[in-house]
Amino acid sequence: MMLAVDSATKELEKRVRFGKNPDSPDLLYAYLDLYKEQLSELGAEAAQAYLTEIIDLLLATICDPLVPYQWRALCLDNIHKPVFDLSKLSKTKGNRRIFRNKTHEISVLTRHLFTYGGAL
Repeated sequence: MMLAVDSATKELEKRVRFGKNPDSPDLLYAYLDLYKEQLSELGAEAAQAYLTEIIDLLLATICDPLVPYQWRALCLDNIHKPVFDLSKLSKTKGNRRIFRNKTHEISVLTRHLFTYGGAL
């Protein structure tokens, strides 16, 4: 089943990615709630691809120095949600490999971004 994405969802995704409202964490929470709702409608393969896209969007936001620091930190604080959902899908060898690769990518990319409470 393909996931239909409307223009409102695309706009929400863009606002999350570029930290358009860094003082409004409800924006991120709405985005994360939306993916949870849509995830239940998908099969395992489609859910895995969708979660990978969510994680990639959050990682891109976290690593973007042009996004306000507090928004990047909020995304880092909440990236565990789609990662946890991805871990629940890990039943096959390929799924476990994708999960391992994503967690490694998060570890490598975020290791030095938030040193001593400030951005580098």
